[in-house]
Amino acid sequence: MSVEAALLAENQQLRDRIDHLEAMLGMTPPPPVWLGLTPQEGRVLGLLAKRERANRDQIYAALYSTRPDADGPEMKIVDVFVCKLRKKLRAADIAIDTLWGVGYGLRDENLAKARRILQAVEEGEAAP
Repeated sequence: MSVEAALLAENQQLRDRIDHLEAMLGMTPPPPVWLGLTPQEGRVLGLLAKRERANRDQIYAALYSTRPDADGPEMKIVDVFVCKLRKKLRAADIAIDTLWGVGYGLRDENLAKARRILQAVEEGEAAP
């Protein structure tokens, strides 16, 4: 095997690993269309549903980890996404809590509802 072929194989292996890790972290769920979520809002919801709480850096990474550092917007965009997501999640009676000094999170029944929604989306259902 040539050096080039070995590097290409290793590159593909690393890409597959990244995809797997992002899926485990909830960074790549399809958005629930019936809630009108954008793919980015779906990522934030998926992250909160998997981790229970996330700080701004974690949410920013979920949204913009594929962009070069110089190409990302300001960190304040996280607050904008959370604000828009809160409004859309009202239809499902889900509230995102601000955890002062920590970040954002879903508690108790909100967490359970979000997980049911994402599970229904993964299984191809219209709404839970």
